[in-house]
Amino acid sequence: MKNTIAMSLVTTLAIALSACGPSTPAGNNVPDNTPVETNTAPAGVKKTIMLYNYKFNPNTLTVPAGSTIVFKNKDPEQHNVNIAGLNIDRMLAANESFEVTFSNAGTYVVTNRLANTPMKFTLNVQ
Repeated sequence: MKNTIAMSLVTTLAIALSACGPSTPAGNNVPDNTPVETNTAPAGVKKTIMLYNYKFNPNTLTVPAGSTIVFKNKDPEQHNVNIAGLNIDRMLAANESFEVTFSNAGTYVVTNRLANTPMKFTLNVQ
């Protein structure tokens, strides 16, 4: 009786452990963490644009659609971020930041409408 119970326990344990094995069939050398190709567009990226020394740094950038741009003011004075094509006009105090996600392809011109010297940033979204 003990042998039958022990054998039953071993069989049950073996079945349970085999169910936890890899999901790829034997002979398929694709690791479990390999991304699966889908029909969805690639995800955008996240980039930071520094407002520093009274300039946008960098002053041009190209990113894929769906990307998020973080505008961060590193100057001691307040700056303005104006994106006329999106009706965005945001004031940034020193060390303040905000972000915008650009879903549509196009060229976006960003300015500081309050600067005595021109501050301009061009974003190309593909």
